Amino acid sequence: MRRLVLGIVALVAGSCSFTTAGNFVECKNDVDCGAATACSSGYCIPLPSGCKRDEAGGKRKAFEEESRIPLVALFPITTSSGAFDDSQVQSANAIKLAISEANDRLSPDRGFFGLFVCDTTLAPDAGGINAQAPWFITNLNAPAMFTANSGPTRELTLNAVRRDAGTLIISPNATSPELSVIFQEDPNVWRVAPPDNFQAQVLARVLAADLPDAGASRIAIIYPSPDSYGDGFANPLLEELVARGYTTSLHPYTEGDGNTHISAINGAVGKLPHASVIIGTPTDAVPIIERAKTFPVLRRSSGHRWYFTDSGKDVALITPNTITEIDGAFGTAPAQGAGAAFTTFRDVFTTRYSIDPNSTNFVSHSYDAAWLVMLAAQYAEGKEPADRTKITGPRLAEGMAKLSLSSGPATQLRADKWTELQTALSGGIATNVEGSSGQLDFSIDAGFAMSPYEVWQIADAGITVRRLMTP
Repeated sequence: MRRLVLGIVALVAGSCSFTTAGNFVECKNDVDCGAATACSSGYCIPLPSGCKRDEAGGKRKAFEEESRIPLVALFPITTSSGAFDDSQVQSANAIKLAISEANDRLSPDRGFFGLFVCDTTLAPDAGGINAQAPWFITNLNAPAMFTANSGPTRELTLNAVRRDAGTLIISPNATSPELSVIFQEDPNVWRVAPPDNFQAQVLARVLAADLPDAGASRIAIIYPSPDSYGDGFANPLLEELVARGYTTSLHPYTEGDGNTHISAINGAVGKLPHASVIIGTPTDAVPIIERAKTFPVLRRSSGHRWYFTDSGKDVALITPNTITEIDGAFGTAPAQGAGAAFTTFRDVFTTRYSIDPNSTNFVSHSYDAAWLVMLAAQYAEGKEPADRTKITGPRLAEGMAKLSLSSGPATQLRADKWTELQTALSGGIATNVEGSSGQLDFSIDAGFAMSPYEVWQIADAGITVRRLMTP
């Protein structure tokens, strides 16, 4: 029931854009329109399927202003089975928290931020992310968008409307190495977490410590393919494990297809693996583990071990049918609490949403992503009173570069530091910042921030972070 009260998943497609006479409803701001509509060019127009107006701060400032700065979160809030994805829900909540903190501290002469949240899985027949994102660019001139996962992020980088507008993309959790190459051609594509070739190094070290007899051990890597995340992680991990002396095999599956899950497991059985790494979400991992129990060599009682990656760090992985096999299993993920600002963020987030951000992944990365975009907007806006036309994707990218400084004392991304940071960025001053996810020293050649990784373990029917490691 906890998920039902989070408030961001009631994404309905109702419309108040027309009167009973068929005329447009006139408006001065979004508040004049319904929750599933927005004010554009003086009229209420319906949002795309799966999208809603969401967060503007405790006083709802942004949606009461004609100069609101629209930010859009494009997340797969629901899974293919219709359940809520806790990782995406909490990531959206983290963005909401950051926006409310900033808006409550902005001076009246600045533009306020308004968040629109789109569930990208609710409208596949209507074009999904490739219909939702261009709508906000065309109708609201949205300068920045938050995206989830490597595949959808890459897809949006190729969207013609997005590319022509230069809209900034920032992803808290897109970790495909391919996106570093894309950034070199499109400097408006950023992500907070580092690419998976670094996580592959850390996971290989974790596995070697937990299963040290490399010369006699066989490892199966089970991953979604074709998929930017799955392919981009599996191949570097294969190289790392082979280099350590493990006999390693790749077993791709089609995401969401139970039959290929079974095929993947049958292939793994043929190789008699001593351990298996699942690169995938609980939606994919749970049926794989359940199917594995039907084969004696893949049972925990036979000595088989499971390992997981960042996409598996979710309590949904733990079910009555899987706990017997995965209790004590290890996984890795970009570290949530590596930054000095994490303690404050964790306390505020837990108070507001009644959940520990450590219970899933990339929540602190999402909070940092929102802060970075809003501070970049202060740079774009400059010292002059609110001028929305100056806040564009390319100008935001320039602001991101100002936040990539890796020297000098770092200022924490916290609510009480907003005024100090706003003043610096609006004055064009390059500033070293540290977020909740870690030091945000972005590579200006690849568009990502390097950070430590956490080693997490399934224990006591929950997830516990054991230690931090660096590549």
